[in-house]
Amino acid sequence: MQNDLEEFFAMVNFTNPGILGDAAYFRRYYESPIISGREPTTTEEERNLSVERSAELSTKVNQFILRRTNALLSNYLPPKVQMRGFEGNVVNVCKHGNMPVIRDSFAKGNSQEY
Repeated sequence: MQNDLEEFFAMVNFTNPGILGDAAYFRRYYESPIISGREPTTTEEERNLSVERSAELSTKVNQFILRRTNALLSNYLPPKVQMRGFEGNVVNVCKHGNMPVIRDSFAKGNSQEY
């Protein structure tokens, strides 16, 4: 979620519909300038616009998003247990009460950290 602006828009729009405009507006006003400003061949003007739009987006969503880092959350979450599954894929298990919650990466075919 952290690096994909389309997914970020979907999450924000789900919780606060319309706050960032519609999808087309978001792509045009925020996503395109932010992404193009990160390219190695970008101009100084494009880079400045990217930084400006990124800051504007952060300011807007920080009004209602409460972000917790892993450093803080790890003190309150149960320990994660990793087990090997079929074909060597890693299955991450987080024991919660009597029912384990399992997240796996079988579909992607590689190990993932959750």
